[in-house]
Amino acid sequence: MRWDMDQSHENLGNNASLFPAINQENYISDELHLFLRIVDILMKCFFNDLIKKKEFEKKIKLEIEQEMKNINVHFEFFKSRSTGEKWNWTFLMGSDKKKVLEHFSVSQFISGIRGQDIEKLWREFFQLYKIIQKLLLSDQEIDTF
Repeated sequence: MRWDMDQSHENLGNNASLFPAINQENYISDELHLFLRIVDILMKCFFNDLIKKKEFEKKIKLEIEQEMKNINVHFEFFKSRSTGEKWNWTFLMGSDKKKVLEHFSVSQFISGIRGQDIEKLWREFFQLYKIIQKLLLSDQEIDTF
C-alpha cells in the first residue's frame, strides 16, 4: 500500500494516523535508537559550537573533560589524523549518554539564556525518553508528553 503524499494530514480527521500505511497496533517505536541518535546530534552541535572558540584547546576542552569526570563519565577530546586533525571525542554508550543528558552542566560552557535553553532542551529530552520507554502511561504523563 502506498500513501498519497499530496494529502494533508490535517484533512484526515481526528482518528487518522500520521503513518496510515502502518497498522498502529503493529508499531513499536525504537526508543533506544531514537535516543542514541538524538543525543549524538545534541552533543555534536554543542561540541562543534565550543570547538570554534579560540580558548577551546587550552581551557574549554579540559573543563568539559573535568565536568564529565564529575558525573562519572569517561570522556576525552582528541585530534584525529583521519579527519585532518579535526577534534573528535569519546563515543559514549547509552548509560553514559543518559548521565550526560541528565547531569551535564551545559550552561557552564554556553553563557546566558542560550546555554540555559540548551540545557533545558537536554533535560526535557531526557524526561521525554523516560516517558516513551514506559509500557503504560498515566493520563497525566500523556498530557505532559
